Amino acid sequence: MVVLSYNVRLFDLYNWNPERNTTREILQFLTQKRFDIVCLQEFYSNPAKRFDPIDSLRMKGNFQYIYASYAKGKTRQLNNGLAILSKYNIVNSGSVKFDNTYNFFIYTDLVVNHDTVRVYNAHFESIHLSYTEYQILANLYEGEKSQNEQMLELLHKIRTAFRKRVFQVNELQKHADTCHHPVILCTDLNDTPMSYAYNKLRSHYADAWLERGSGLGSTYNSIIPFLRIDYIMHSPHIKLQNFEVLDFAATDHYPIQATFQTN
Repeated sequence: MVVLSYNVRLFDLYNWNPERNTTREILQFLTQKRFDIVCLQEFYSNPAKRFDPIDSLRMKGNFQYIYASYAKGKTRQLNNGLAILSKYNIVNSGSVKFDNTYNFFIYTDLVVNHDTVRVYNAHFESIHLSYTEYQILANLYEGEKSQNEQMLELLHKIRTAFRKRVFQVNELQKHADTCHHPVILCTDLNDTPMSYAYNKLRSHYADAWLERGSGLGSTYNSIIPFLRIDYIMHSPHIKLQNFEVLDFAATDHYPIQATFQTN
């Protein structure tokens, strides 16, 4: 059973890379590779503007079962959110939204060879850094000094996002504690393996990269090198066969893939 987790960055809605047809590349990647379950963060669908990838993913990718949920704005539902695509029957699904943020998580219960597996797809709080702030961090990595005022603002953003992620991860685990099925968790955690959020999840689940990964495991495609902030985790008794960070640089995240043994 091949599971993919990928932050698709709204399928390049704002044309961040005008030299490439990134939207088409991402859809081709998702439909031409052999995946059984796909968890997408920053999923986007807007039929009113003639962009609805669900039908294409269902037909060309042979994903018969799709569950998508969208972030809630202050006055209306937005067009960006999370999606789980599956070749296995979805017998239960839902979403849990957090207040005062676009971040949330969804879940599906899938029937896999007569067993039921709970799949979570979660996108946790981002720091929301500007390009200038990314450059500050990159300069710090290179050993350069930065202006005090900019650094204070950056630290405030980091602290705020950290506190939100602590709450969000705890809420997901409370939800998972009520589940009696084995769990696979796909997440853009927006945090590193040194964080509280990561270690809270690791106290319950195995980290697929630690088990079967190789190299640095970097998942964030940015000017800050070597960041691992995307994860596939799972209940310890689910047997993992392989884990890879895939070399497909169409967004600011690399897709990650785990292969599990099924009976």
